[in-house]
Parts: sequence; structure tokens; C-alpha cells
Amino acid sequence: MSLLGLEPRPRTIGEIAKLTGLTSGSATRLVDRLERAGLVARQPAPDDRRKMLVTLTAHRAPDAEAAWAEPGRAFDRALDDFTDAELAVIERYPRRVTEVGSEQTERVQRGWFRGSLGLAGALGRARRRPPARRPPARCATRAYAWRDGGGVWPDAGPAP
Repeated sequence: MSLLGLEPRPRTIGEIAKLTGLTSGSATRLVDRLERAGLVARQPAPDDRRKMLVTLTAHRAPDAEAAWAEPGRAFDRALDDFTDAELAVIERYPRRVTEVGSEQTERVQRGWFRGSLGLAGALGRARRRPPARRPPARCATRAYAWRDGGGVWPDAGPAP
């Protein structure tokens, strides 16, 4: 609701999914529930009939605003104790953390190590493969196996 209220234009369900970090199916179900509650409306996109644009409904938006009015005033009062300089730091911190989080999400979605299918592919491979019984060729993997193997390679004695 807040996301749609802050956006200057209607959003597609795909955009809502991306902005919230939900899958497209979860975003669709979310919009379905909001629509049943009368909080949002869907309209066809003028440039693509397959897409639906989601907007807040005018007749329910005041209800939502009224529900959040008192919590909003309470948070405003909580901030009264801070100086302008402190408020600037408070405002800057979540913006920066959000930027870093978005950058890292994109990195993981692109594939987080060379030759990877992405995080899902790596997790899928990890579940399917049995643990290695011999020392692997790469040092990083070797250190991992050393730690998990109790410090002794089954066929090679203690690791270096």
C-alpha cells in the first residue's frame, strides 16, 4: 500500500514484485487480496493489453491513511528528541543500506561465482552431490573439507 502510494504512476505486478522482492506469483496473490479488500484496482496497460496496472483506489485510500495516522504521529513524536544533524544521519543510513542490499541482490541474481547458475543452481548442486572423499584441487574447497572432515583426509592422512 505504501509503495503504491509513493509511486507517481500505476505499477505492473512485475514491477511490484521487483520492488518488494516477491516472486511474480506472490505479488499476484498479494494484489488479488488487496483488490478483494477494495484497496487497489487493476486496469489494462495502454501500451500492452497483456499487462495490468495496479493503483490505489480513491474510495479506500483515506481509510488506509486514517489507520496509519496515529502510528505516524507517534513516530513523529519519537523523532522530536533528535537534532537536525542526527536526523540527517538517521535518514542517510537506511538509504545507504537499501542501496547496498539492492546491489547485492542484483549480484546474487546474476550468478555469484564464475560458472554458476546463480544461487538456486548452487544450492541445487549442493543438495545433489555427496561430500568429496578425496582432497579437492582448489585450496578454498580443501579448507572447507578439512574443517568439516575433522582434519584428516580419509585416503591421504592429515591435511597440510
